[in-house]
Amino acid sequence: MRSQETRSQLVPSYLSTTIPANGADFSDFFCGKIRKLRDTFHDVTKPSLPPCPPSHSFSNFKPITRDDATKRISAMNSKSSALDPMPTQLVKLCLPELVDDLVNIANTSFEAGTVPRRHKRALVRPLLKKPGLDPDVLSNYRPVSNLLFEHKFLENMCFNQIDEYFNQFSLYSKFQSAYRRNHSTETALLRVRNDILVSMDNHKECILVLLDLTAAFDTIDHDILLQRLEHRFGINGIALKWFDSYLRGRTQRVCIDNCYSDDEPLFCGVPQGSGLGPILFTLYTSPLEDIILANDIDFMLFADDTQLYFSCKNLSDWTFIPEKCIDDIREWMAANRLVLNDSKTEVIHFHSKFRKVQADISSFRVGVTHVKPISVVRNLGVQFDEFSSMSSHVSKICQSASYSLYRIGKIRKLLDRTSTERLIHAFVTSHLDYCNSLLYGIEQQQLARLQLIQNSAARMVTRSRRHEHITPILIDLHWLPVSARIEFKSLVITYNIINGTAPHYLGSLISRQALPEPMQIANRTRQRNRHSMEIRLEPGRFAQKSFGARSFAYFAPDLWNALPNDIRAAPSLNVFKAHLKTHLFRKYYSF
Repeated sequence: MRSQETRSQLVPSYLSTTIPANGADFSDFFCGKIRKLRDTFHDVTKPSLPPCPPSHSFSNFKPITRDDATKRISAMNSKSSALDPMPTQLVKLCLPELVDDLVNIANTSFEAGTVPRRHKRALVRPLLKKPGLDPDVLSNYRPVSNLLFEHKFLENMCFNQIDEYFNQFSLYSKFQSAYRRNHSTETALLRVRNDILVSMDNHKECILVLLDLTAAFDTIDHDILLQRLEHRFGINGIALKWFDSYLRGRTQRVCIDNCYSDDEPLFCGVPQGSGLGPILFTLYTSPLEDIILANDIDFMLFADDTQLYFSCKNLSDWTFIPEKCIDDIREWMAANRLVLNDSKTEVIHFHSKFRKVQADISSFRVGVTHVKPISVVRNLGVQFDEFSSMSSHVSKICQSASYSLYRIGKIRKLLDRTSTERLIHAFVTSHLDYCNSLLYGIEQQQLARLQLIQNSAARMVTRSRRHEHITPILIDLHWLPVSARIEFKSLVITYNIINGTAPHYLGSLISRQALPEPMQIANRTRQRNRHSMEIRLEPGRFAQKSFGARSFAYFAPDLWNALPNDIRAAPSLNVFKAHLKTHLFRKYYSF
């Protein structure tokens, strides 16, 4: 067992700064911290939610079939919890014999509107929020809940039906990108970056504010959440009763270095690491969209990460607008048991390095704290710099990928080619491809740095020498160069927009090009054959190549219209990807 000092480093800051040495004192200590968390908001008046009958409702869950359960369980993660009576992998191996029992448990739970008590236990293991954070800082830890496999299966089946209901009636926030199909950090950042580049292209300056919440998932008030589900989203009847049972009576114990506390009750919050906890948080915070829209501020949401951005030609005269919006957000959060962490809020001022800064913003007020704008911020894993050049992000990619290459190189002689390639894709290519559509139009010097990383990875896989020409090596591996991978990702997103599977906030950036009247008549006569229809996008416009030409609203139509007709009219995404890769392979390698 580790020492008391080492164990205390593994516990989130809102639990403690020191941990009692023995297990009995640890249990009492943990229980006291949970009560303190609950009493923090005891004196805050709960907001009243007037009855507002929606035009739609969700009252009952549909019965689960054996085929649905088999399909979902097979697709679930095979990780096991210490609370499970048997390993998850064993459950999957014995699925034909166990699936009927699991289906019966789920259907009984949905029909009765109750969650079994043994499903409400959680084992909490504090984990670092992000790789590379200081392990000695307690606030860098997140309490991740490990749940029973049966409970995760129950949550999965519930989420599928709730998600179908929300999509059918468009109940999700249009600018919330977390935990939604076809939404991601990349789609969210692509919209934010596009708006910033368009503003700079119009000779404007922009402020981006990244708000941070303190223990966001752990302070959710169950009564407010249930009211919100009923009055805002139309969940009632047995379904609402089931969610009430899901939230009430939960317990958890903390595990640190195989040392366990006693089970303690939870009075607020939703479990992190669960299937329903994150989506319930986004529903709980859905009124934020109304507040921000009322202040006429552009924004993007991703779980508990809130981005506000505002642009004009003279920001010094208009900074009170985002400041007022933040004040309204703080007031709403206080009434809803959430806490805005002013000290971790970051502000960045985007402007052109070729023009004199029109607004010298020395500080920005966030509540009672004055935050000084910084030159680089980390936004959902991507480095944004004040000149919007992406040079800082490229440097970060090169640093992380080079370190991974160094570590893989240490064991390369012990690996075969297939294993090496898998490691390269997991630890190197993943860095090159993450949100790479944001890199379109960057300087050739920055692009060359990324290409050198890919070249080194290719030589490591094939055991090629440094002086050997890299093009035959990349062709042998069937790897597209970095610039082609950026183009590939951008075109895949464009295809999803055209086919209605991309987020609404991206679809609003581009539009189809109106066809001449003769072509319209011809298309109407053959509209049943999708392959014969020519889909072109309205070309974007820009004033400056360094800004406007790099915005998604411009380069997406430009890349799309340059594709051959048969690729643009691909009947499915998989077919489109296959044809597109072949097209780019021939284009970049001059086949």
